[in-house]
Amino acid sequence: MSSKEFKNYPHLSSFSIEQIIRDVGLYSIVQISTWSQKATFQGKTSALSVSDDVKRLYDLLSISKPVNLPCVKCKKEYPFVQTNELGINKARAGMVDTSPTNYSFFSNTMMLNPDIENERSLNEIANTCQSVILKELPFFVVELRCTFNPDHKIRCAFSLESPTIDIETERFYREYLLKKLKAYDQEATEETLSAKDQEKLDYYHWTNHTLYLKKVGQSPSLADMQFFDLRKYQKILKENYHELTRAIGLFSAGVGIGSFVYLRRILERLCEDSHQQCVSFPDWDEGKYKSSHFNERVELLEQHGVLLLPSELTPVKNKLYSVMSKGIHEYSEKECLELFPCVQMAIELILDKRLEEIDREAKIKEMVKQINNAT
Repeated sequence: MSSKEFKNYPHLSSFSIEQIIRDVGLYSIVQISTWSQKATFQGKTSALSVSDDVKRLYDLLSISKPVNLPCVKCKKEYPFVQTNELGINKARAGMVDTSPTNYSFFSNTMMLNPDIENERSLNEIANTCQSVILKELPFFVVELRCTFNPDHKIRCAFSLESPTIDIETERFYREYLLKKLKAYDQEATEETLSAKDQEKLDYYHWTNHTLYLKKVGQSPSLADMQFFDLRKYQKILKENYHELTRAIGLFSAGVGIGSFVYLRRILERLCEDSHQQCVSFPDWDEGKYKSSHFNERVELLEQHGVLLLPSELTPVKNKLYSVMSKGIHEYSEKECLELFPCVQMAIELILDKRLEEIDREAKIKEMVKQINNAT
């Protein structure tokens, strides 16, 4: 795996606790960087603080506030609270921490140290923090209970692992170190690395302060948790509603390419619904529409005042359909699983816009009826 590919994985800190539970799919990779952050204590002391990713991991382990989640059995969203105790160690007496919550159980080296400034020391600290987390938490389960009915629970199992370094990168790094030492002994100038070699070096260092977090189990399933939230879309999708539930179900089971097939079908059907609104227009060119590609069809619809995509999707207007098609024909299962939540969000934004239009039309119709009856 290249460093370029690895850096594309989302950071744990980019998700809220709710999103980790209800949106992150099985076996999707989320990265945790253990690289320390420079901080200031009491406005004057140079200090180190754990990364945002490590803090969010701690938050996941010790959920202190109720989390709003869908309860499958109650068929309604309720606050959930954590049930299991994970035995997290507290800081030693007298140690100072820059944050209100203590994260020092991951590593005693993460305490404040004004003397640590150079990158080598920071890298050693990040590597130690990574090692301690792996030692303490190779696998853990988060369990929450519904506040309306304590017997209703959600359980998520997670695994943590460090990224692997391939033989070629390992060999390159050893040769790089030997050249660096030789240049130092001879008081010579180090050679400038090529872009490809710099990428290998970056990736080698990256692996020393990065972890993979994977959700390896969930009950109720992600699909079950999302299904009752999706029922509102039956009004629009009608007999094609099952395609949305199948897409979610496949994603929840770790099937990426198959889930993209159903999402693309939904987008195509929504486009066809918009198309049917235009066929009766006197200036509509049906032949041109049928011979056009998807993005060109969207443009034709817009020229006739029918908007398929809401304004929120303007930045990805010309890429949405191609991403879905590449997901079916070119992307790997892993790539599809990583992209699925974003593509699902795009589809839901289109559906939400349609719901707003339906509700607005219903309100106008009722308003006209009431006023006419009053007179």
